[in-house]
Amino acid sequence: MNEELETSKEELQSLNEGLSTVNSQLQEKVDELEAANNDMANLLNSVDIATIFLGADRRIKRFTSAATKLFNLIATDVGRPIGDITTRFADPELYSDVDAVLQHLTSREKEISCRDDLWYIRRVSPYCTSGNRIEGVVMTFINVSALKKAEHECRILAAELEQSVAQRTTELEAECRKCQRAEELARARQAELAHLHRLHTAGEMATAFAHELNQPLAAIASYSQASLLALRQGAIDKDKLADVLEKVAAQAQRAARIIQELRNSFPRGKQPKLPSTSTTWYAPRPRSWRPRRGSRAYGSSSISPKESPQYWPNRFRSSMCW
Repeated sequence: MNEELETSKEELQSLNEGLSTVNSQLQEKVDELEAANNDMANLLNSVDIATIFLGADRRIKRFTSAATKLFNLIATDVGRPIGDITTRFADPELYSDVDAVLQHLTSREKEISCRDDLWYIRRVSPYCTSGNRIEGVVMTFINVSALKKAEHECRILAAELEQSVAQRTTELEAECRKCQRAEELARARQAELAHLHRLHTAGEMATAFAHELNQPLAAIASYSQASLLALRQGAIDKDKLADVLEKVAAQAQRAARIIQELRNSFPRGKQPKLPSTSTTWYAPRPRSWRPRRGSRAYGSSSISPKESPQYWPNRFRSSMCW
């Protein structure tokens, strides 16, 4: 009997030791679970994301403190259906999205607006366990008000920039038109000045050639008057008359050569190219002018200002043989 009691006592001691070991293990698991719950609670509160955990029956299992800004939730609402809780935003598709996620196991997202011009991205995702089982859904609401504000400011800046670019483009086009008009006016003024220069040069040349022609014509007139006076008085002989006629003929030939040189210098239907900024002038030379060896009768000739068109008669006078 004593031996049986002694054996039962030993068995009870072994059982107590086993229970103590199990209790210690359970306490460790409870401590680990409590630590995990604390970590999860601190994590959810630190990120400030409104989160609600729903079961497969759409009843509330857990929620974060940030969720109270969007839902009228209190601590005793755990276990109540989400449809019984009023919201502070308008989202008629919320509960239908919850059913769709439970049925198709795919997340749903939507952008919603709340009071005080606040914007959130509402996301409904499946709640998966460690055994890859679906036991409800997780609703999260991420505040994107700052992002929406920045987006609105970007649109305003883009519109202002586009308006500024359009205004600047209009101003540049107006400046380009002004520059084009100024260039056209400058070209017209340059053409007018060139025309006036040609007229002035032609007038000077006409004056110079008139002076050249005046000498032989005056001589012809003088000889003719003297001869006529001598004939009327009958005081001239044939030799003197012949001498006077020879002088008249010589002066007439001289005038004819000057006129011919003038005609050769300006062919019919053509105008000489007058110099503008360069001193090189392409112009035909008088026939009586003899080119130097190695040069051409017609070609480029670099002339000085004293050899400009108004001084051509001087060149003709020095080059002609009277």
